Amino acid sequence: MSNHEIRCKAWRLYRENVVGLLILALGYTTLQSIIQFVWEQVLGWNQGLFVLVAWLLLSPLTLGAVLCLTHLWRTETKPNYADLTAFYRSLEGWGGAIVLYLIQGAMIILPLLIPLLMSMSLTIVLFYSGLIVLVMVIGFVVIAWLLLRVYMCEVLFVSEEAMSATEAIRDSFSRMSGQVGNLLCMLIVVGIPNAVIGLMIAAAQPVSTGVLAAQLVFEVLYAPFPLMAGIGWIVERLNDEEQPEEVSGPPSNPLLRDIANDLGKSGHQPGMQDKS
Repeated sequence: MSNHEIRCKAWRLYRENVVGLLILALGYTTLQSIIQFVWEQVLGWNQGLFVLVAWLLLSPLTLGAVLCLTHLWRTETKPNYADLTAFYRSLEGWGGAIVLYLIQGAMIILPLLIPLLMSMSLTIVLFYSGLIVLVMVIGFVVIAWLLLRVYMCEVLFVSEEAMSATEAIRDSFSRMSGQVGNLLCMLIVVGIPNAVIGLMIAAAQPVSTGVLAAQLVFEVLYAPFPLMAGIGWIVERLNDEEQPEEVSGPPSNPLLRDIANDLGKSGHQPGMQDKS
């Protein structure tokens, strides 16, 4: 399935399930708010610290959303929204989700630490020569490349019960070989509307509260489509790998082989009619 066909199917599933997808988004937001309320108000822990650990606390919730969207793409039937909390119900599910996101977090953080690991004199030289910008650009490119190589890990993890988080990372890294450019094109196309609106609002600063509210509403309503397209891209690439390759040659059916052999022995050419 081509990227265009994937986007068309994603848009169709979005239109057919818009209410359910918005309920899914609302459920995700509600559970996120509950976790934040317990963290800050009940336990009295630091709000800033919540930002640092929120992605760990919400990692099972994110995988639950991936599970729902994967089910919707494969079956085109209403997903079971109880799956949103599926990975909170067992230590294996929660632990796997945390490990998965810790590894992805390390891929983001480690390239950014490279300038800090360099000696002070080298950092000063790079800064005054302007090469520090090049180093930062290279760091961001490396981060983007690593994240694209492990883009399949979440779908692989929720699809294979026996697969661990580390196996999902390795499997995704292997399967994405040669696919990064294709995926990047897909993500750029589905992200154009958000990027254009964001740039227009940034250029028109200051803007009214109504415009910002309209932008927020658009982002909420549009968000399920890029997510669905991304999930669909992964599922279709996995399906392509599972389909057997077509084998050219003689017919595999014994009856067809015998007919072909008889025609060959008699010198009869297919498509020619006998002349009387």
